[in-house]
Amino acid sequence: MTDQEIFSFRIGGLQPAEPIMLENLHMLELARDSFHLLAEHHTPDQRHSYSIIYDASASFGHPGDMRYLAIHVSRDSHHDLFRCGYSYEPTVPFAQRWLIERGCPANHTVLRRTSSSPSPADASTRALEERLRLSGSRYRVLGSYFHEPIGPKDGTSIRVLAYDQHPDNAHQPYRIFLETVDTASDTYRVHEGAFTTIEDSNTWLMSWFDNPALPLPPPIPYQPSKPPPVAAPWGASPPPTPPSGPRR
Repeated sequence: MTDQEIFSFRIGGLQPAEPIMLENLHMLELARDSFHLLAEHHTPDQRHSYSIIYDASASFGHPGDMRYLAIHVSRDSHHDLFRCGYSYEPTVPFAQRWLIERGCPANHTVLRRTSSSPSPADASTRALEERLRLSGSRYRVLGSYFHEPIGPKDGTSIRVLAYDQHPDNAHQPYRIFLETVDTASDTYRVHEGAFTTIEDSNTWLMSWFDNPALPLPPPIPYQPSKPPPVAAPWGASPPPTPPSGPRR
C-alpha cells in the first residue's frame, strides 16, 4: 500500500479518562509507524474521531492476523479528558460496522481510493459489503484468516467465519465471507457461503485449501413451513353440499 497519510489522535493537552485508555493508546503507538490511513471522520465539534487503518505491522505477528484497525477517539474538552477504543477487524466492512455502532455516520466510513487500492469487481460485491457494514450486531465473527500472496502476481485473500443471528437464517447460521483480490484487473470480489453446522463450514474450508476455485454454497432462502390443517371437532356434522344446478 502506498499514498500513506499521517494518522493523528488529536489529544494534545488531554488526559486519559480511565487508566485503560492510556494502555490502549500505548498499544496503538507501538504500531503507529505501520499505519496506513484508509478513512477518517471528525465531528464538527471535534468531540469524536473515527478512523479505519491498515496495520502493516500485523504481517509480523501470528500468520493470518487481522490487518484492519478501527479506532474511535472521544474528547471532553470541559474536563480535559479523552477516551480511546479500538478493534482489529477481518475486513473493511467489519471495521466500518464497528465505527457505525459507535456513532459514526455511515456515509463517513467510505474509503479513500488511492493508486494502489483495488475496486469492487461487481455489483454483488458492493451490495454484500453494504449489508455487512450496516449489519449492526447481526454477525458474530468466529474466526478469520488473512492469506498472503504466494507469488508476485497473486493477490491476497481473506476468509471470515461468522455466525448469522438473524432469525430467518437459523437454518443456515454459519456463514463464510471470502474476499479475493485479482491483481491483473486491480479489483476484488466478496462471496458468501451458508452452512447448517460449523462442521460443514470447516469441511468446505479444508477442500478450498486444495482447490481455491471451489465455489461457496449459496444461502438458501428461508421458507416458512405451512401449518397443518385443523381437524373438525369430534361429532361435528360436515357442511351441506351445495346443489349442483337447477332441477328439471
